[in-house]
Amino acid sequence: MSLLINLNQEGFLSIKNDKHKIKLKIDDLSNEIKALHIELNELHKMLGEFENAYERLKNFYEPTITIKRIKFFKGEYYQGRVKFEYPIPSELKVSLGKVSDFKGGEDKSLIELAEKKMKELIIKEFPLYF
Repeated sequence: MSLLINLNQEGFLSIKNDKHKIKLKIDDLSNEIKALHIELNELHKMLGEFENAYERLKNFYEPTITIKRIKFFKGEYYQGRVKFEYPIPSELKVSLGKVSDFKGGEDKSLIELAEKKMKELIIKEFPLYF
């Protein structure tokens, strides 16, 4: 690329050539940006459609289980809960056992039991999804 050093006909022709090359490169990049912008918009639309379906189905296949301590007349028990917004707002609950049978709410065996029992209950309550 030439600079404004040669202020003669040769310099002018060099600048003219470089200017033309730069204009072509700008046009090419502008076209690429437009194509990428169109693709980006299409991908955003697709993501929105997937996000809606994903959020509706997430609790069936990857439920977020909340484990609570519940007091009854005969002692304290752990209970697993999952909230659903689809197909209708609801909450499933499953009994997990006595508090004294576990080493706290973070006990690995308690969490595994909650996942297993909740999966079974979800399949029972929503068989169409399995």
